[in-house]
Amino acid sequence: MEISQKSAIKRIKVAPDQTVHKVNCGNDCRTIASSLKDKVSEIHYSGKSSLWVKAPSCSACKVLGNSDSQIVNSCGRGRDRVQYRILVRNKSALKKIIDELKEQHMNAELLEVHDWESLQLTPREDEILMFAFLNGYFDIDRGMSMTEMAKHFGIAPSSLSDSLRRALKKAVRGYLVSND
Repeated sequence: MEISQKSAIKRIKVAPDQTVHKVNCGNDCRTIASSLKDKVSEIHYSGKSSLWVKAPSCSACKVLGNSDSQIVNSCGRGRDRVQYRILVRNKSALKKIIDELKEQHMNAELLEVHDWESLQLTPREDEILMFAFLNGYFDIDRGMSMTEMAKHFGIAPSSLSDSLRRALKKAVRGYLVSND
């Protein structure tokens, strides 16, 4: 899908046949929507400065949409480049995806790999996450603030926030992978 250089594709929901793109277009939404009208299957305005655009999947999206992977996020990186962050069950599943992309004559560049073990909570992250949960930090009417929790642990609120964010990211990623 080609768009104006002033706009950016911020998020893509990948599927084998149709892919949904969130296009941040600034003040140019009507012009971009008009230029895409005949090339895509659906366009929906999302606020004043972005569009949701459903279009036929490109070759890369077809490969990823048919793979046994979980796409965490993706974004456009220029006219003909897309960066995907994906979760795969093992290295052989990753190799299969890369091989399929190469068969489609696409240049797949692997930027980084993390082993599943690095996604497991550390004892400290587990302690912080459990404390936050048990003390109502995640409740609608917060039972405890970040500052109060930081005092309990004897650390700065910003440090606690970083640890809690890392723990939540790992917990959510684990949940998404296990419910695939």
